[in-house]
Amino acid sequence: MLHGRTHRDCSAAATSLTAPRATAAICRFPWSSSHAKNPSIIFAIVHGPTETLEPKMRRDLQESEAWADVDAVKNGRVYVLPYELFAINPGVRAADALDVLADIMYPEAK
Repeated sequence: MLHGRTHRDCSAAATSLTAPRATAAICRFPWSSSHAKNPSIIFAIVHGPTETLEPKMRRDLQESEAWADVDAVKNGRVYVLPYELFAINPGVRAADALDVLADIMYPEAK
């Protein structure tokens, strides 16, 4: 997931957004350089009212010189994940969180 500051050394995960161990810990990528990886899909979490922050985030990405040409932005594949499932430990709702990801990544399997 992309985030405005680096939480810890994510150099292995930053090499590939699908690095095998990237999900083993929280790994935040700096917005300033992640566009260079040209991700085909972006998952984001907004910390605050989704109804106002999500449209602003989308507008900022589309209007950004760096991000406007990124495949995920051009193709409408920027997804805001439910805060209660992804920003905090979902606990017994972990399967729900995986379902959300599966539905986004594999819509044909619904």
